[in-house]
Amino acid sequence: MARKTVLGNKSHEKSVKLRQETKNKIDEMLTNGTKITFENVMKECKVSKGFVYNEEIRKYIEAAKAVQKDEKLNLPNQQLNLYWKLMASYIFQYSLMDEQEEVLRDAMEGLRSRQQVAEYVIRLLAKYLDMETDSAKRKIELEEFQSVFREIIPNWKDKLSDLMEQELAQ
Repeated sequence: MARKTVLGNKSHEKSVKLRQETKNKIDEMLTNGTKITFENVMKECKVSKGFVYNEEIRKYIEAAKAVQKDEKLNLPNQQLNLYWKLMASYIFQYSLMDEQEEVLRDAMEGLRSRQQVAEYVIRLLAKYLDMETDSAKRKIELEEFQSVFREIIPNWKDKLSDLMEQELAQ
């Protein structure tokens, strides 16, 4: 339907522009989470009651309310999904910590067993020193044994030397 007057055209353009601005504002309200009601739309858009009950705007408001209602219905599901995601993450992290704890326990057990082996070797070495003879061959064997022992267990070098000195001093 064509407008015949300049005033009618301007009025129509103003009305179309106002309806579009109102729709944009309703979309913005939806995005922001503002509750969509006829009164809230009137306040936000600064329009009259008659304008919001215009068929086009009324349908747009009702559609926005339906979308908002669907989002509210989905909210508990979203929260439940988030809960399960967090629980899965927690369980995964907990299982990783269990694995790391097991690795650390194995490492500690390995260190304990190496310590026991080292203490046993030190006792054997001390006994060997007690049985040592003056032969050059025995001294060479002892020096080779000491060098191998020091390479295998470098942390026990000082303790080995101390024990050897104690045994030799007795």
